[in-house]
Amino acid sequence: MKYHILNGDALKTRFPQLEGEIIVLRECLIEGEKSSEIFDEFVESRKGFLSKCYGTTPEEYENKSIIEFDKIRQISDESEVYFWFEDDLFCQVNFWFSCSLLSDSYKSISCFFVRAKSTDENGYGKMSSEELRVAFQSSMVIQSADIKLFANMWKAYQANETSSLSVLKSKLNSRFSFVANAIDPAVKLLTVDEQNLTIYDRKILEMISENDAISFDEVFQKFNQENSILGLGDLQVKRMYEKVKSHV
Repeated sequence: MKYHILNGDALKTRFPQLEGEIIVLRECLIEGEKSSEIFDEFVESRKGFLSKCYGTTPEEYENKSIIEFDKIRQISDESEVYFWFEDDLFCQVNFWFSCSLLSDSYKSISCFFVRAKSTDENGYGKMSSEELRVAFQSSMVIQSADIKLFANMWKAYQANETSSLSVLKSKLNSRFSFVANAIDPAVKLLTVDEQNLTIYDRKILEMISENDAISFDEVFQKFNQENSILGLGDLQVKRMYEKVKSHV
């Protein structure tokens, strides 16, 4: 059986006709509560975070997210799994998490990574159905040791272990340089100063301090231009924006 794990619904709407079942990873694990290593406790904490910050009901999370997690956990031996994730940190954290859900079965599952065109900063966003098909045909093989390494990256990110992330980065095969490129931003996002602000929070604070008339839309546009490696959407940046306003 073949499975295609996609990072969100945007790609699903334009996905080419390919053999296999589609699984959509609907999460934003780059932020929020994620510390519990026990799966049931972990998803409960995510329910609470997403309900509080984005108004997602527990029922929505169960029906749109947990059901997809369970599909990954139930992938059987000898299957083929194709990961469709982009290079930014938002997507990479979700990718690492997906690898962790395969658990010990990764040893008997053939895994592949489907990369977006490296020349297109929009990733899959502006790729045609035919271009997506060509990308699929050029999928990168992911060895079982790589899957374990990516799963460990999730565990390190989950536990805010920045030193472990740096060590894991050094173990990456050169083929996965795009994964390595997300590690330093991950470390910066997990590291806070005495005021509980990250480097990225400070960048937003600086924009507001320099121009108290600047709108959120202007902040979002400038922030994303300068920090596209994070892959944050307006909702995530708005939370950062609201957080730092009290420090102005």
